[in-house]
Amino acid sequence: MEVLQRRERLAGKSRVQEKTVVWISLWENLVKAGFYFTQKTRPGVLDLPLSPGMKTLFAEAKPVGKLIPLILDIKDETSLPDFITLINHKKNLT
Repeated sequence: MEVLQRRERLAGKSRVQEKTVVWISLWENLVKAGFYFTQKTRPGVLDLPLSPGMKTLFAEAKPVGKLIPLILDIKDETSLPDFITLINHKKNLT
């Protein structure tokens, strides 16, 4: 994991081989995890067993360039199932 320090937070990314799986930043009261997908992989993400709020957030997300962001604010353990599901899905994309 590569780590960068910025003012009041730490940020970094987790990679598998040459593929970035997730961008992570540590804030005072939460952890932000950013996943980025393409139009081609969007339907697969919407088919995952994610919380309804996460699916709505992703379905309504606007592309940033060619990528569609999905940002999780992890404040407690309730977000961890979505986080783990997205990591496993992203690792298996080709």
